[in-house]
Amino acid sequence: MERQCTLFIDLGSSDLRKDIYIIVHIIRLGRMAAGEKKNTCNAQYRRPFGCAVLSIADLLQTERDTRDSKEDHMLKVYMYIALQLLHGDIDQIWREYPVLFTRGVAITRKLGFSDIIMPGDIRNDLYVTLERGEFEKGGKSVARNVDVTMYVLDSEGQILKDCISLGSGEIPVSEHHSFVLYHNNSPRWAEPLKLPIPVDKFRGAHIRLEFRHCSTKEKGEKKLFGFSFVPLMQEDGRTLPDGIHELLVHKCEENTSFQDPARYLKLQYCKGNLHGNSQPVKASKETFWISSFLCSTKLTQNGDLLDFLKWRAHPERICDILSKFKDIDGAEIVKVHIINLLQDIKFQHFKPVMDTYIESHFAGALAYRDLIKVLKRYIDRSIEAERQEHIQDVLRAQEYIFKYIIHSRSLYTLATGGQNEEEFRSSIYELFQSVRYFLSIESQGSSIITQTQAVFLSSFPAVYSELLKLIDVREVANLVRDTLRSMPDVLHVEYSLEAVKLQCIAKTVESQLFTNPDSRCILLPVVLHHLHMHLQEQKDLIMCARILSTTFCLIKKDSSEITASEEVDTLVDSLLGVLLRTILEISNRSQPSGPTIRLQFQDVTGEFVACLLALLRQMTDKHYQQLLESFTSKDDLRDFLLQIFTVFKILIRPEMFPKDWTIMRLVTNKYGDMRVMMGCEIFSMWQNLGEHKLQFIPGLIGPFLEVTLVPQADLRNVMIPIFHDMMDWEQRRTGNFKQMCKIDVMTAQNTDVDPRIGVDYKIVKYVILSTCDLGAQTDLKAAAQSSVPHFQRASHRA
Repeated sequence: MERQCTLFIDLGSSDLRKDIYIIVHIIRLGRMAAGEKKNTCNAQYRRPFGCAVLSIADLLQTERDTRDSKEDHMLKVYMYIALQLLHGDIDQIWREYPVLFTRGVAITRKLGFSDIIMPGDIRNDLYVTLERGEFEKGGKSVARNVDVTMYVLDSEGQILKDCISLGSGEIPVSEHHSFVLYHNNSPRWAEPLKLPIPVDKFRGAHIRLEFRHCSTKEKGEKKLFGFSFVPLMQEDGRTLPDGIHELLVHKCEENTSFQDPARYLKLQYCKGNLHGNSQPVKASKETFWISSFLCSTKLTQNGDLLDFLKWRAHPERICDILSKFKDIDGAEIVKVHIINLLQDIKFQHFKPVMDTYIESHFAGALAYRDLIKVLKRYIDRSIEAERQEHIQDVLRAQEYIFKYIIHSRSLYTLATGGQNEEEFRSSIYELFQSVRYFLSIESQGSSIITQTQAVFLSSFPAVYSELLKLIDVREVANLVRDTLRSMPDVLHVEYSLEAVKLQCIAKTVESQLFTNPDSRCILLPVVLHHLHMHLQEQKDLIMCARILSTTFCLIKKDSSEITASEEVDTLVDSLLGVLLRTILEISNRSQPSGPTIRLQFQDVTGEFVACLLALLRQMTDKHYQQLLESFTSKDDLRDFLLQIFTVFKILIRPEMFPKDWTIMRLVTNKYGDMRVMMGCEIFSMWQNLGEHKLQFIPGLIGPFLEVTLVPQADLRNVMIPIFHDMMDWEQRRTGNFKQMCKIDVMTAQNTDVDPRIGVDYKIVKYVILSTCDLGAQTDLKAAAQSSVPHFQRASHRA
């Protein structure tokens, strides 16, 4: 058997966690029985020969940890298969494994949608499995040898060409013959087929299954004794439902003509009444089962969805249609791109589709009026409503609701020259007035309103950029400021809401609105107010540090001198005292024992210290004078000075910052960055030793190596020539560089250091030893000079 290769795509992480098997079916093509004589029968039958099963769950779990590993496996029917787990989408696989696709590899798609559905990903596959049948002997002494022939026919009764696929990599066919089970009136096939039928051919199409008895006599006749059929689409546009279908077997003779399908399509095709086709049929004990599964981005089996798409045909039923529409499964709704599903990670990639629709196709110039009214009505109802699930769904979708509102208003402005501007602004202000009242309500023992408030705050920052398209930046900043101010100050409410509040503040600080100095000066006081409360209670410190860091970066980067001075005034008044107390509080706590937690502890402490230093550095003499004058008594001033001196004392602790925070360690050093200066002093003293240098080889190799490992390029450029000078003196004395081999020993002895330092050891060793050959061929001075580009290239690779 020739080598065959397929690539299974669309497998998500949830699929890899399941108990997955590779199943192999082997079909023999030939006589009915393998031992028959050649002259017994010349007919060719598809006959089952073997089956093999291999569980690959453990393999997939292992390969998720060791990427791209490959392993051969032998199945019990003595077939060898090679499995390899590849990570990434199909385009990435094409780029990274081009050789794979030179073997004629077949692409096997998942039976169903992938975890992530990409825009433009069009599928229209109907999977049909020939399951089993129950047949009578038909007047024979032994059971039948049943062959099933399958056709797909269009509305005109013509066979659709090449619409049956036996598997990926196989050429599609127009008719399919099942394998034959010998003398079996209850055969079980479980034979899956894919029907890639064009969308425009579905309406009116049906599957016809013809059943024949295969004779084992010399002529090898196949005699027709019955047929079944099943339509692929109902009259109302719904496709064949997923699941098992018990089809009736209609008896017929060999000479039966199927030229006019309309004659049998009037008959009942399955047990039970299925949407018409209920003409009485003679009772039959013979039955045939198939199962079907539709994977389509164009067709649906859901009547409620079809009613929604065709609502104009029955406008009087619109309320009933919409109420049913809420219960439709997400995989169905994605076909019409419903807003709320865009929050689901499975449909995140459809956001550009919705954005394109709004910008290029949406034409409702008056829709903004009703959308604002409806959104306001939902927010007002949330205060007293007992069930808030639907209200929460609306609030989750507020980003796209505002996209529609703003685009609709833009269309209206373009069409009318800006009429009713005051009406639009009044409706927006009334909406935000409802929002402020809704957020100001404290939970009275019930968490329902709290959950709805959290939903609103989670998606609220996404609205800012939409409002800025039509409303002045300072106006939008005022609306946002008043909204954030309306949140209660109490911190004893549910912790989840407090966390969401701070996340909303963080998103606000990272938004376009906070980047603009004109709007930032409006928002800064309310941001600092909420930060002050959380720092005072020592809550959500990591998020607080993130907000502070972003704030200081923006003030330093974007503000003019006058604006920055005013913003620093606000920061000093609101945060300096609580920031000092926070640093003292967390510094005096006992450090956690776990290395990961300890690193987080150092990071958050370092973040706050960095913020404090940034504030102190941005304060001018005027700010310091104002600060001193703000203390009403000597006791207050003394307490402040004690606090700040204690913080300065903490700064010089070696464990204050993580080891890789080199710059912050230097900033807190009163002498500044002296690394290069001290390197030059070492180089100068080494040169002054003259012939006495030999007394310090190899003793100083280790200490000099440690200095060279400091991650500072200029310092290394100073130190590396010392090693070449050592080589020069060593060669004069012994004629070789054996003592310099101690660099290898030191590298080996330091395998337990920080991995980043380990990389530096390798770089320095490479730079020093890579020039040894140069030194053997030319003078070491030239070799030392050539080491600088060596060092730069090695550092770049690391």
